[in-house]
Amino acid sequence: MYWTLNVRKERNTRAITGLQTLHIQLFYCYEDASAPTMPCKLIIQTLTEKFESHKEKQFTGAVAITAENLTYVALYFHMGRLVLASTSVQPVRRWHRQLIQHCPQLIEKISKQKEITTQALRAQLCYQTVIEKVKHGEINRISMAKAVENYLCEILFDIVHEATLRELHAKPPVLLTDIQHKETSTFFLSFRARNIWQQAQDDWQAWQQAELMRCSPNLAPIIGQSQALEEHTSKSVYNSLIIIIDGKQTFRDLSFRLNQPLLSLTQLTLPYIRRGVMGL
Repeated sequence: MYWTLNVRKERNTRAITGLQTLHIQLFYCYEDASAPTMPCKLIIQTLTEKFESHKEKQFTGAVAITAENLTYVALYFHMGRLVLASTSVQPVRRWHRQLIQHCPQLIEKISKQKEITTQALRAQLCYQTVIEKVKHGEINRISMAKAVENYLCEILFDIVHEATLRELHAKPPVLLTDIQHKETSTFFLSFRARNIWQQAQDDWQAWQQAELMRCSPNLAPIIGQSQALEEHTSKSVYNSLIIIIDGKQTFRDLSFRLNQPLLSLTQLTLPYIRRGVMGL
């Protein structure tokens, strides 16, 4: 069963404020039952058309992505180019992860500061602050662009995942709303949305083919039966797993920490989850 995705436009002259903290409730679950392979087709088609339209019209503003009982995730555009996205699903954690990976010199410099508070650390690593450093040549532009691209790709992946789950669970459809803004002099790194969007689609297709549609990479696995896990693994593997799988680190976090592909790492846990040895 396919739902109709409603798209409406609104005008709003508020300036883009950058990386906002927004709230969204996601419906995650894990099931072995088979599911349709293409429930995401409509959201992919709609977003593709949205990107092409905004590029042609040189749209500046936000695309708010909402659904009943949810607040919104937003994609931000400047002169038709994708520049930023915001989400409340681990926004700080995933942003810092990208900075650690692609801008290690920045992290190293900040880490040398003595007695820095968590609030001060977040302020120094927020989008507006680091992008100003790019503007003044303090951070490599290419490295920062890669960090932002990966951040955007993760959020686009999550949008498709959310829309898919809502259809599978017969939830109300996702809405896309254009909120147009006036031109702004704020400095942005801009990207060709088509390239990032294609990467997000490729990642989602691989996720589906691996039968992970009902499992989110933003979930954190936890060991529920340590004795059973020890019986099903070697001693070295068991000792490693009980250290890194703590119920706090998501699959994305673990992939980064262990320098392992996200897809294969997630697949490795599935037999343990099916046996009830691990939980999500």
